[in-house]
Amino acid sequence: MALGRMLSAPSGSGLSAPEYRDQANHVLTTEIVDALDLLVIANGDVRSVDDAQAVLAQAGTAGLMLGRGALADPYLFGRIRGTASATPTSTQRKAELAALWQYLLDDYIDILTGDVQVLSTFGSLTRHVDDPALKRWLKGLKKARRVTQLRKALGR
Repeated sequence: MALGRMLSAPSGSGLSAPEYRDQANHVLTTEIVDALDLLVIANGDVRSVDDAQAVLAQAGTAGLMLGRGALADPYLFGRIRGTASATPTSTQRKAELAALWQYLLDDYIDILTGDVQVLSTFGSLTRHVDDPALKRWLKGLKKARRVTQLRKALGR
């Protein structure tokens, strides 16, 4: 089997802060694909199946790198591949997020110090979810002042 070369295209948004306000520049990604004889992986602003299909069609990349999109939707990889529901209900999304976040919460407790650090780090996850039907639930999670309260709000 021959080994190839691969490049992960920069998002092109020029960001270093956690706010991620700018859009990824997939025109730049397309230019990189056209200019190089390498497999290129697109990076940035893939938050749905439609986003994935649009980036792959526009840029012609070999694949996608998911960051915030995967944090906001733990089944996004499967949705893109067609192995998970492309349009989950809000109830399904809530259950999927709760399962992922319960798992991550356990790790946060192991590696971070105290409730304040754990809750602050956890809060950074919730800002990536933009489902209006989950707004009230997310607001309740953000109100937790102790890890025990957060566990209860997540259903544990």
